[in-house]
Amino acid sequence: MRKEVIFAIAAGGVLGLIIAFGVWRANVAFSPSSRGGSKTQASPTPKPEFAITLAKASDGDILTESSVTLSGITKANTFVMVSGEDEDVYVKTDARGSFEATLELVGGTNQIILTAFDEKGSETSMRLLLVYSSEFEKYIQDNQTLQDSTETATDSVRGRVEQKVKEALSSPKAFLGTVTDISEGTLQIKTAEGEIKQLSIASDISVIKTGKTNKEVKLTDVAIGDFIIAMGFKNGNGVLDTK
Repeated sequence: MRKEVIFAIAAGGVLGLIIAFGVWRANVAFSPSSRGGSKTQASPTPKPEFAITLAKASDGDILTESSVTLSGITKANTFVMVSGEDEDVYVKTDARGSFEATLELVGGTNQIILTAFDEKGSETSMRLLLVYSSEFEKYIQDNQTLQDSTETATDSVRGRVEQKVKEALSSPKAFLGTVTDISEGTLQIKTAEGEIKQLSIASDISVIKTGKTNKEVKLTDVAIGDFIIAMGFKNGNGVLDTK
């Protein structure tokens, strides 16, 4: 079966991915920072008095529904603003600091910012990248079928651990970054945070180059320095097996 889109080559520093089922886009905030200009000494940023911890979802998740419910915990009785691509949602934490907010997603990449405020005016925030693709559901189903075919008993500690690992590996992920190395069957990218990610690729993937117009190109057209998005499932070594 032909594998669908994995990569988008950014033109002019702006990332967008158009495939048969919709429009993909990423904010300029995820593109490599511009170079040049004068350098100034940054003042130390005060450490927040509290933080936000998400229980659901996690950075880089690929979702197949147009809305997502985020849940987590922070300081009790504070307000949390969840800012998405098209809307902002305000919620208040309970006495334990728990909160839950439902946000509508746009097709493609969604940069989400969560900010919590307390009564003293202190605040803390975190960023989250989610990818919405209804078409990726078929890959999730195929991957689940593969996982089920290797299912093991869970009536032992080892079995339960293996089950947890299997569940983690069946969650689709998206990586964004600049290509830093290319070899046969693999790509290496560097994320905006400076983290190095490894991608396992196949020769029959589709590559869409974006710009004023979007067109399908060959995998060999991907070059070091291109800014790309990749979707797939992480294996046990943390390598993304692209789909």
